[in-house]
Amino acid sequence: MKVTRTKRLGYALVLGSWLLTPGVLVGQMHDEGAAVAQLLQYDPSRQILLTVIDAGNGPTSYVVATAAVRATPRWDGKGAPPLSVERAVSLAWQALRKRKRKTGQLVLQSIALSRITSGLVPDRWYYVASFQQDLMALQDQDEWPRMELVYLLMDGSTVEPKK
Repeated sequence: MKVTRTKRLGYALVLGSWLLTPGVLVGQMHDEGAAVAQLLQYDPSRQILLTVIDAGNGPTSYVVATAAVRATPRWDGKGAPPLSVERAVSLAWQALRKRKRKTGQLVLQSIALSRITSGLVPDRWYYVASFQQDLMALQDQDEWPRMELVYLLMDGSTVEPKK
C-alpha cells in the first residue's frame, strides 16, 4: 500500500491493485500506470471524474462536466431522490439501446445511488445501473458474462464511457 499526493486530487491510496481517491473508487487496475495517468488529466473545476474501471482491456472513465452536474437537481439524501429508481432503470435500458448494445441477453444486476463527493457540487448524486449477461444464456460455461454499466445523473442524463 502506498499513499500518493497529487496536485489535482489531493491524496490517492494505492492498495494492491486498487486505486482509491477522495470520492472516486477507481477500481481494480490491470495497468495501474495508465489508470493513474487518466486520473491526473482531469481538472475538477471543469470536469468531475466519477470513476475509472479497467476490466483488462484498458481503463474506461466516466467523466462529466462540472457545469452539467451543477445543473442537476440537488438532493440531501432525505426523502425520495429527484430521479426515481424506476425511471433510472428505464433510462438505463434506453441508453444501452442507443449504444447499439444487444440487450436481449442482459439482465439488470444492480442499481446503486452514489453521492458526488466533490466539494464544488454539494448534494449531487448519480445512479449506476449494472447489467450482466444472463448466465443461463451463456453458450460456454467457461465464458465470462458480458457486463454493461450506465451512469445516470439526477436529471436523467447519462454519462458516456470514455476509453
